[in-house]
Amino acid sequence: MSPEQVRIYIVEDQQIIIDGLCALLSTESSIVMTGFTQKGQEALDKIPEIDPDVLILDIQMPGMDGLEVLEKLMKDRPEQKVLMLTGFDETSLIRKAFALGARGYILKNIPKEGLVEAIHTVASGRRYLDDEVQEKVIGALIDKDQRNIKATNNADSGDVLTAREKDVLVLLAKGLTSKKISEELYVSTHTVDTHRKNILSKLGVSNSAELVQYALRNGLIA
Repeated sequence: MSPEQVRIYIVEDQQIIIDGLCALLSTESSIVMTGFTQKGQEALDKIPEIDPDVLILDIQMPGMDGLEVLEKLMKDRPEQKVLMLTGFDETSLIRKAFALGARGYILKNIPKEGLVEAIHTVASGRRYLDDEVQEKVIGALIDKDQRNIKATNNADSGDVLTAREKDVLVLLAKGLTSKKISEELYVSTHTVDTHRKNILSKLGVSNSAELVQYALRNGLIA
């Protein structure tokens, strides 16, 4: 075996997927198949003896799923390089797999060139995400950042309100009319209406219902 060859071991519960991978990689001289299993516990028992360069691991398996196998494996063999090969692209699973120690995550519809690249990348100690998974992860990060920015803007917006505007906001959120608020704060209804317009503008909301939601989110009313 040449130094460039990568020894792989497959853990996958579907024989048709195993057969497909074997056929796909049979003509790839840079990759050597050392074996496979359909059971997680059997994988944990055999891997120390086989000592593959890269373990290709499915997530959904009966009995012990791939993430559980990964977690147990990393406790005893933290140096083992693991490439997740699965049909699931949920970001929560992707994040958990990497948190547990996986080095790569690819989907089962990946073309041969991508599979070979993933195996060699993980074998070299680098991380690998196929294109579909990258899009999913990046999209999730962007969504998270946008939510954080929006939340920050909402929190900051409360600081631009004057003390009197906050008083008016609380009373508006409680459902009081402009007349009632004017009596409560000893100001004219015109002043209350002016405050209300300023509050709507500063907070970027358009109606009383959104004012109530804002007040609840920021703890201004119970």
